[in-house]
Amino acid sequence: MIRQIRIPVEKDARTIRLAELAGLADDKDMLTGCKLRRLLRTIFLGATAVVLLCMPWVLVAEACGWSQRPAHLLQSFIAIPIAFLSSGMFLWLRAPEGSPAWERRVAWVVWVLSGAWLAMLAWVLVALSRGMFPGPA
Repeated sequence: MIRQIRIPVEKDARTIRLAELAGLADDKDMLTGCKLRRLLRTIFLGATAVVLLCMPWVLVAEACGWSQRPAHLLQSFIAIPIAFLSSGMFLWLRAPEGSPAWERRVAWVVWVLSGAWLAMLAWVLVALSRGMFPGPA
């Protein structure tokens, strides 16, 4: 027989509000924060995996002469913003006692690197809109 152990987790207003917005609030127990943290961790790790898998896809597409556009669009406009937002929300939530330290370290790395990529992407798009990068003649 398997016993289910409930670990009490402190609930704060941010965790409860995020749970309500995400539709994860439990009627009898609201939310302990663990479900939302687990969901956000899964999302940012999944988005990070997609970003990393797009890199060899681009290299193979370049070597074979295939179009690289789908990989670049998926990576830059879908996976990286999702990784940035979900890792930021993950870091915003409090870590329960006994949670592994690697989670927050990986979340910080993902948040910083994806934020730098988004800042560079925004700079390039603004520069393109101002005509700073002339196109082919």
